[in-house]
Amino acid sequence: MECVNPKKNYLSASLWIFLALNLDIIVHIATTMLIGDDVIYRAAVSKTVTIILWSISVAIVIKYLKIKKPSITVNHEGILKISIKFLVTIILIAVVNYNVKSLGVIQIIHEYQYSMAHYNQLGFVTFMLQIIYYFLEASLITLIIITGSKWGLNKRYNHIMPYGGLILALTWGAVHFLTQGISVGLYGVFIALLIGLGYLHTDKNTVLTYIAALFIFLI
Repeated sequence: MECVNPKKNYLSASLWIFLALNLDIIVHIATTMLIGDDVIYRAAVSKTVTIILWSISVAIVIKYLKIKKPSITVNHEGILKISIKFLVTIILIAVVNYNVKSLGVIQIIHEYQYSMAHYNQLGFVTFMLQIIYYFLEASLITLIIITGSKWGLNKRYNHIMPYGGLILALTWGAVHFLTQGISVGLYGVFIALLIGLGYLHTDKNTVLTYIAALFIFLI
């Protein structure tokens, strides 16, 4: 059973993580104002600062939640069932990404092509920074799902509801309506709920949930 501490405010933790996710918007605006949007190295500076801030945020949340080791084990009786549900989650993410993003290739290849085409000699460096950026964004998304789930459990709400996914949908997912429009907003909400359901149906396995979250940005 998932462990919760009744003294911890998991909902507040989820919202703080969401605020940390939005630091990248502030960094983007600040670097654009200070450096200029048409300067080649601005993207690299922006990503580097965001990576530092997100790394600190992840460390703080992990310390607050007292996460010592990710859950990587499942009951042998349910391993096939969990594997199938995880695979279904990954396939759904891939299908949705392919149809919504319409990149023609998987996203990691698109990121490489874009970086090499737009940032000249800094292309590969910018690409690697972008990948690290995605790894950290997936970490923060996973942490929102974990804290959201713990909030629901702490309140003794219906244990079959994907509270982590709901919190993620109402924060990270919904903010896409404001930043990228209705279609991307709907995509963000759907993906958030999908990852939340994946967390629930893989017996709240944090490693599998993180991999699923990472796939949002790489496939």
